[in-house]
Amino acid sequence: MTAKQFFLNIVKSHVEQPLNVQDLFVKIIGKTIPNAPQLETLRNQDSWLQFMPPLHNFLITCIEVFLEQYFLEQYRKPNGEKYEDRIEWESDINEFKSRYTWQNRNIKNSINSSFSFQRLTAVDLLYSLTLNKSISRYSKYDLIKLLFSKRHLFTHRGGLIDQKFIDEYNSYHIENEDLQIADNQIGKIATINRNVLIASIWESKQFISYIDPN
Repeated sequence: MTAKQFFLNIVKSHVEQPLNVQDLFVKIIGKTIPNAPQLETLRNQDSWLQFMPPLHNFLITCIEVFLEQYFLEQYRKPNGEKYEDRIEWESDINEFKSRYTWQNRNIKNSINSSFSFQRLTAVDLLYSLTLNKSISRYSKYDLIKLLFSKRHLFTHRGGLIDQKFIDEYNSYHIENEDLQIADNQIGKIATINRNVLIASIWESKQFISYIDPN
């Protein structure tokens, strides 16, 4: 299974199918208990808001896993062989780095044994250097970075909005004031609704297809 196939399969089974549970519940209860008072609650998108951040976070993790698997899938050692896994690549990191000419020490040091595929700037450098493929040239790269920042917000801050997230979010939506977040939202919990998550799934698939068009 290729990295892209893995991404599509795991997103379908762990993000898209759970996302459709709402429709399934409404359909089942609507048929079996048409006048159930819970039916309107189930139809209300706000009743499902708490389920959206975990699904969003898993979606972004799937992108991260894809970026790692795709690199290992495409990159070849000087002898033409692939690295079996990330551990093998990291154990060979010094030899790996010796094969390239680096612009400066800071850039060289960004590729290290604790390399994280969730750091998109580092992945962009790695891909550009080894695969001649720059993810930062993707037309919606800033949106993908924002999706990663949302994952960070929910994973490391419990969804609490801070100034850093507001600045990044508003910078992305600079041409649409209606979508911007006011500073008085600092300290409040961010939300992701179902439609936003559906749009994020679509955007993620487009990003993956940009990297691997096959």
